[in-house]
This record gives sequence, C-alpha cells and structure tokens, in this order.
Amino acid sequence: MDEETGDPVPDRSFEPKSNHMAGVTDEQLQAMVDQQDELDSTVYRFETEAQDHERTFVLLWDRLREGKPWEVLSKFHFERLRLASLSEWEPLVLGVSGMRRATLDGEFQERTHDEYLVEIKKFEDAGWQIAQTEWHHSTFRPRRRERSASSVVSFVIHAQHSDSQRRLQIEGELAVTWSDLKT
Repeated sequence: MDEETGDPVPDRSFEPKSNHMAGVTDEQLQAMVDQQDELDSTVYRFETEAQDHERTFVLLWDRLREGKPWEVLSKFHFERLRLASLSEWEPLVLGVSGMRRATLDGEFQERTHDEYLVEIKKFEDAGWQIAQTEWHHSTFRPRRRERSASSVVSFVIHAQHSDSQRRLQIEGELAVTWSDLKT
C-alpha cells in the first residue's frame, strides 16, 4: 500500500533491473523492425521458410501431447504416403528376452490418406496406445524453379498395448515434398 494514498502498489520485483531499450524512440524501434523484416526476406529467407514448414510438425507434436493421439493422426492430412514393406522380424540380443526388430526395407507401396486412416484405425481398435512421439525437422530444401520444397523429418513413436504388456517403438525419417496448399 502506498503510505500517502493508501492505494495498492504493484509488485515490480519481477521486472528487469535495466531496460536496454530505454531512450529508443518509436521511429528507431520501427526502423529496427523494418531492418529485421528485410533480413528475414533476403539473407535469412530460406531459414524463415524452413521454420514456416517446420511449424507443421511442431503443431502435430504439440497436438499429439494434448491427448487423443489417434484422433490427431487421423486429422493430419497429406496427399500420399509411400512406405517400404516390413522385413521379417529378427530377435535382438540385448539381455531382455522377447525383443525383436523389423525394418521397412522391402518393396515400396503407396497409400492414400484414406488407406492410412484404415491402417491407424486397426492399431487403435487393437488396443494400442501412443505413449510419446518426437518429431524433428532435420533437413529443408527450398523450392527451386519446378521442384517443390522438401524436408526430412525424423520421428520416433512409442506405443504400448496394456492387455499384452507389449511395447513398440517406430522410428525413421519422413521424406516430405511440400505442396502449396495450406490446411
């Protein structure tokens, strides 16, 4: 309380002790913003574009962490998905019995978004739960002439099946060819 007026005094203990922008006019501040915008559209153009494309997977990751991952994955739209077929399962000798590995290294198969929805519904209906995912935008190539922008997105999905006490880890890299459509 202010001793003279009796009014409440705001707590300013959280405010920074110094203000490095003190004395900067609105015009100077606007000039700095304009300069940064110019750099973003020229020198840092491809980095800015990469961040814009990365945002797709950042938002996917955020939504997956909010719960209802099967619903989130079903709403993640793409035009086509190209996957290699699954290899034979081979045992892993890591000191834990029952561990095995398979890779996607066979013949490629294309799936439409509707076919993808059928596949993920099978996992959900079978009782699999997605425990955690990670998505990292590893590489970006900007659009050039007739070639679309493309990215490599590394991912890991950890899933579990409570009834059978089984766990599953799926990891890999997605080669993404970006379209001009925004959803």
